[in-house]
Amino acid sequence: MTRLVKGIGLGVLGTIVLLVAMALIVILTGAYDVAADEPHAPVTEWALDTTMRNSVQSRAAGPDEPAVFTPDMVVAGAGEYKAMRQQCHGGIGVSRDEWTAGMMPHRRPGARGAGMIARGGLLAYQAWREGIGHAGLRGHA
Repeated sequence: MTRLVKGIGLGVLGTIVLLVAMALIVILTGAYDVAADEPHAPVTEWALDTTMRNSVQSRAAGPDEPAVFTPDMVVAGAGEYKAMRQQCHGGIGVSRDEWTAGMMPHRRPGARGAGMIARGGLLAYQAWREGIGHAGLRGHA
């Protein structure tokens, strides 16, 4: 191996070690504010949202999803949504409750979830079954 190749290899390795050390410092010291009273930086929000969407999509084709959503399943799911989510997220034709205006971070409208259902239901089913951690949604598995 030439000196140049060894130097590049050590440089890359050193950079990786430095990045890992920096990440550990942030993680272990609590330097990043995870409080919900301020929105995330746009790049952080993008990273969390993209990770959540890709995670749900990659797990949505598992073997235990129902082949068809029956009317009874839709009614049961709508009842759970109305009881546990509608006040914060609203719904199609339904606004969020007034008391949620001061909640941080501001919740997205429920129509976004309706988009997951419209794309076949498996994404919504996966999110319902497993929950979504960064959104504070518990799973129902």
